[in-house]
Amino acid sequence: MLEIRGGTLIRGNGDAPLPDATLRIVDGRIAAVFSGHAPQQAEAAAVYDATGMTVMPGLIDAHCHISYGEARSAEEVDIYGGPEWSAVRAVWNAGKVLQAGVTGICDCGSTWNTAVTVRDAIANGMFSGPRMLAAGRHIVADGGFADYFPGWLGMPVSAEGVLCSTPDDMVREVRQQVKNRVDLIKVSGDSQAQESRMEVGPCFSDEELALIVKTAKRLGRKLTIHARYAETVLAAARAGFDWLIHASYMRPGDIGFVRDQRIPICPTLTYTANIVEWGREAGVDPNYVDSKKRELDALVDIHSRAHKAGIPLMAGSESGFSVAA
Repeated sequence: MLEIRGGTLIRGNGDAPLPDATLRIVDGRIAAVFSGHAPQQAEAAAVYDATGMTVMPGLIDAHCHISYGEARSAEEVDIYGGPEWSAVRAVWNAGKVLQAGVTGICDCGSTWNTAVTVRDAIANGMFSGPRMLAAGRHIVADGGFADYFPGWLGMPVSAEGVLCSTPDDMVREVRQQVKNRVDLIKVSGDSQAQESRMEVGPCFSDEELALIVKTAKRLGRKLTIHARYAETVLAAARAGFDWLIHASYMRPGDIGFVRDQRIPICPTLTYTANIVEWGREAGVDPNYVDSKKRELDALVDIHSRAHKAGIPLMAGSESGFSVAA
């Protein structure tokens, strides 16, 4: 039995903080919480004095990339360093995450198969880190958001995305990722064409998205999708993804449909806000900073509306990129 004594406890349920609190932990679970004089109980095997400190539940980050480092370019993520460096960097980042009070994360996209390996190493006690859900590489079609490199080069095997040009490619990639023990499938849904014309569609057809979802769910995996633009949001909601990432430019008229499909959204506000606040000081192209300011304004507006309408919002930082990404 472990007791954490004397701290101010934030319970995370909306109640006022509890002063001079004691948490009694038995077999890894909270067995009792009280303030002041302790109820009669056998002496704790271990006592941690938290006097003057604040005790709170562990945080959950629903969107991060521990294998990316703090990259400033696609090349830094996708090419430089190799799998060995990616793995060591991810172990280091897992420790930083835990020290920050985050005890559970979802790694929504990994170079190589790094996130899965780190998840398993933590679970086996090899080093300390948060509980993890791990995705593999983003599944992307030609001209999609994660299809960064010129056509003559193709997609490096080290890239965060994996290029799937045909329905057979998409099914095969889902099967391969499940074989490699991922917890979830990540799809990069936006098309590069949407960056200049928001009204056009995603890089996948409705039929292709439905096929990816059907294959993953048959194999017992959840799915999430990078969907910044409205037409991608709608296509993902129709296909049955488990949650959406960003949804920055979802239209007010789309909110009811997404809500009725019971699909949460992870806006990743931190990433966009950091670029707006610190981008110029870090040498980011002012035009890019301005574009992120417009996106941040859109995010705040549409997700305020979405929250009021009853769409659950997930807290995710998208850690893994520097402010200059």
